Amino acid sequence: AVDGVGKRSLRVRHKNMAVLYFRAVRMEWRPRPAGKNILPNADEMKQAVKDRAAAPDAEWSVRLEDLGDYRMHTTFVTPPIDRKGLYCVAASLCRDFRDMDSVLVLQFVVSDLVLMSRTVDGVAEVTASSGETGTRLAGASIEVYRHDWQKGHKKLQTETTDAEGRARISLVDGPRNSYFMFASFGDDEALDQHLMLPYHNSREPPEPTTALVYTDRTVYRPEQTVFYKVVAYKGSRANARFGTLPGTEIEVELRDGNYQVVAADKLRTNDFGSASGSFKIPAGRLLGRWSIQTSLGGSAQVAVEEYKRPSFELKLDDPKEPLRLNRRAAFEGEVRYYFGLPVTSGHVEWRVSKEPVFPRWWC
Repeated sequence: AVDGVGKRSLRVRHKNMAVLYFRAVRMEWRPRPAGKNILPNADEMKQAVKDRAAAPDAEWSVRLEDLGDYRMHTTFVTPPIDRKGLYCVAASLCRDFRDMDSVLVLQFVVSDLVLMSRTVDGVAEVTASSGETGTRLAGASIEVYRHDWQKGHKKLQTETTDAEGRARISLVDGPRNSYFMFASFGDDEALDQHLMLPYHNSREPPEPTTALVYTDRTVYRPEQTVFYKVVAYKGSRANARFGTLPGTEIEVELRDGNYQVVAADKLRTNDFGSASGSFKIPAGRLLGRWSIQTSLGGSAQVAVEEYKRPSFELKLDDPKEPLRLNRRAAFEGEVRYYFGLPVTSGHVEWRVSKEPVFPRWWC
């Protein structure tokens, strides 16, 4: 948990409790010896509370609302801590904290410094801001460390934020290493345990290429012609830069429902990176979901079905009277051709089915 001085920082979920006692002990959080976590673990924090039982940095209690309803309730607690830093906050039902097995502990950082990091153009960009006002902080110190639990965490680099509160971190390091950073600004301190730094390889990976595929329709009958268009492009979402590929050779395949190649074309894109063509769907093939795929990776799905275009429309009106159990039901409707005239000599088949309907509270 991280928050500023005098804030409602701690949330307590409780049931059937009248009072809860707290103690806070200030701890050091600079990178510690080999074999240790970045921050103290639960056993270390409990030992610190036990060692400082006579003189904790802060001690207080909170009376909890007990309505006697045996339900969970929430109470927000404001720690009476006026000195910034890393604290171990312990909570117990006993005033003297004699039973450490039933004591809950957590890491609590009192600081106004907020760190945000992202990757921009292959470089990690860290922004330091004030949590109270959101103002960017110029002159904040950013220390970058590499995780090493065997030999001890190693400090690699120190940067200072510029006038816009930003610092750019670029390290040539191993691809499997992990990092964290420690920042300070005046008496405010902050820690980011999972700093993601890009790995700089000597060989830059090629930009991915793919294609967008469009068809004139989505459903076809056998022996109809599929007209398609392909737009080849390169780029990635990470850098948000895309561009078409003019003058590029591309292979386009029509595959049936068994993923077998039915037809293929070799095209070259024009000055705008696009190309177009057509395939005729042969008869006698498996119906269903077909696809048009390109050698660059893009594809489009189409359906091949044996269907006859309807020439009339049936409309069934709602019953004029409510339906009753064991009573005759009457429905009215009409059938009309799409050009407007009624169907006067049609044959109608109908079927009545029922299904159980349960109220929402039943499920």
